[in-house]
Amino acid sequence: MLGDIIESIINESIAKFDNSYNAESNFEKLTGLSELVDKLATINFKLYTLKNEVIRRSNDEKFRAWASEEDVKLCRARGLLKNCIDDKLQACILRAVHYFDDLSIRETKLYE
Repeated sequence: MLGDIIESIINESIAKFDNSYNAESNFEKLTGLSELVDKLATINFKLYTLKNEVIRRSNDEKFRAWASEEDVKLCRARGLLKNCIDDKLQACILRAVHYFDDLSIRETKLYE
């Protein structure tokens, strides 16, 4: 249920995105650069841990088969996050250049 709500917010934000890179748009507020970097660090840690476990359990064929699939999933997620970080940084630079906005990249979530 929560996943459906989040997905609808994402789809609505993408549908309304007007390529303006306005800092107040829903698309720009959706995910901050720091959150993307945090997710990338988490994926990298999982990948590192998985590879270490594969080395440790080198004789466990069942585990190695599962780990091989997980490795592909994690590598794809890492590639996607790296592309998102590039896009987000480019959007921040374009916003700074075109709107003379400061280049500070703030956390988008409010923790109260």
